[in-house]
Amino acid sequence: MAGDGSTITSFGTSSITRLNTGDYRINFTTPITTGYVIQLTILDCNGNCPPAGGSNYDDPGISYYGNDANGFNVNIGDSDNGASPKVDIDLDFMFTIIKLP
Repeated sequence: MAGDGSTITSFGTSSITRLNTGDYRINFTTPITTGYVIQLTILDCNGNCPPAGGSNYDDPGISYYGNDANGFNVNIGDSDNGASPKVDIDLDFMFTIIKLP
C-alpha cells in the first residue's frame, strides 16, 4: 500500500481507500467471519518521515482499528518519541491477514 492510498499489490481485498492523512480502510473480497489476525508494518523512513521530515518525525507507528468481518482500518502517525501528541502521516505500509480456523 502506497502512502497516497494507491495499491501496490494485493490479494483478497476488494478495495483499499485512503480516508484522510494517515488513515486507510482495507475491505476484503469475501467477509471473514471466523476471526483473523492483522499484521502491519511501515516503510522505514530513516528518521526523516513526512510531512516535514527531519528529527520532528522520527518515531512512526502503525495500528489498526474498526476491524470487522468485512475489513479493517489502519492508522499511521508519529508521536515524536512521546514528546508531543501523535501527528498522522502518510507512509507506505504492508499488511498480512491470517484467517483463524
